[in-house]
Amino acid sequence: MEARGERGPIIVTGKLLEQELTPGVVDTAIDGVVHGRGLRERQLVEWSDRRLPAVKITVFDFVRFGATPAGAAAVFRGTHLLVDEAGSWTGTSTGLAYPDGSIDGQDVLIGRGAYEGLYAILNARAESAPANGGVTTWRGMIMPGIPPSAPSEPSVGDGPDNR
Repeated sequence: MEARGERGPIIVTGKLLEQELTPGVVDTAIDGVVHGRGLRERQLVEWSDRRLPAVKITVFDFVRFGATPAGAAAVFRGTHLLVDEAGSWTGTSTGLAYPDGSIDGQDVLIGRGAYEGLYAILNARAESAPANGGVTTWRGMIMPGIPPSAPSEPSVGDGPDNR
């Protein structure tokens, strides 16, 4: 498949093979809410599409609701880099870690180099954290073009009482 020649969305899947975490800075706030920044993650991912490089580097910031990671809920945001000799993908993610240990997230990646003119949106899912033996998988699409921009915020006049 040639990156620039693709016409429509291509479904892509991925499975986490290996993961290394490097702790960042953790600041504990009052009432058991923990703020962290700079958590670094290196993942080795087996992708169904060869245009996505296997090594995925991410830096996360998070807010965890609960004093310990076990049984706590969290929200996280991250930045990503996937790179190989042909080009790279960079982007961001947002996700949730649930008290039962499951994790949901979404990555939005923009292609560079040989992948210029493509973007990918990948939904990640883990039934439990990889450190606890959970399997992380991704499902999404690689698409030509650029992702749509977010519309302007709705105003009070757009509310349900102003139809």
